[in-house]
Amino acid sequence: MSLKEIISHEKMNELIKLCNQDSFNSYEPYIDFDVPTCPVQIMKSTPLLNNSGISLYSDQNTSALYLLSHSNELIGFCSAFSYMDKDNSIIYELSVMITPAYRRHRLGTFILSEMISEITESHIALMKDTAIHDCPAFLLLAGSNEYFAQQNGFEYSHSEHFMQREPFSLLKKSSGVSNMAGSSPCTLSVKRRVCREQRRYIYRLFAEGTSAARCTVYDCSDYINIANVYTNKAFRGRGLAGCLIDCAAKDFPDKKLLLQVSGSNTAAIHAYTKAGFEFIKTYDYYKAEL
Repeated sequence: MSLKEIISHEKMNELIKLCNQDSFNSYEPYIDFDVPTCPVQIMKSTPLLNNSGISLYSDQNTSALYLLSHSNELIGFCSAFSYMDKDNSIIYELSVMITPAYRRHRLGTFILSEMISEITESHIALMKDTAIHDCPAFLLLAGSNEYFAQQNGFEYSHSEHFMQREPFSLLKKSSGVSNMAGSSPCTLSVKRRVCREQRRYIYRLFAEGTSAARCTVYDCSDYINIANVYTNKAFRGRGLAGCLIDCAAKDFPDKKLLLQVSGSNTAAIHAYTKAGFEFIKTYDYYKAEL
């Protein structure tokens, strides 16, 4: 059996469940495979720990590193993705997961170090090739415990609440979805822009021709991820963010909605709750300069 057959979407889901089996608060990292089977393209294989039989593999599709045993059993991974924060800093978000049987051998520290080295090289090249060389860059470790984060040079940053809403096709039958026409006395319209990156959309809501709210939508396998929700100060308190999310949900009627919000952002939490979202889990994030 080839490695591509072993490292499939189903195998990754099995690994995540195995890593979470003894965790108080299970963590699901951001890994979205375009193809449901055989998504991994192996770029390199590096033997680890002398003759232990454990090897490190790199996947060019998801920018993730994987650990495998000598018997081709997937035992852990480190995944990463990047985005531009509100203050124009570049964030590299990392997730590390190791199965219980292979913990306490510093495999998590090793694979995290390998990922950070790869990110550092890529970031240096990016700064040389673009005009954003003055942007600060940070590493954000998600879903890990405090001890592991501190041992690897990270400090507590903040907590994030993950909230979820049922698909529009189900929710529209209830009173949970706001009526866009009745939510504000002014004339509202929504524009959607497809970005170059596949399955990424930017929605903007206009009130009387003025940009009032915006959000970014990532179309994932069985859900849509709502991010970068913002309402112009002059239009806050009118439920416009909820209206905009409803419009986005209509374009993906059979997919659940997922978003995350800072634990300290009480105004946003209230707005999302009013728009029909419910809490599903909370994670701590740890930060370090790149």
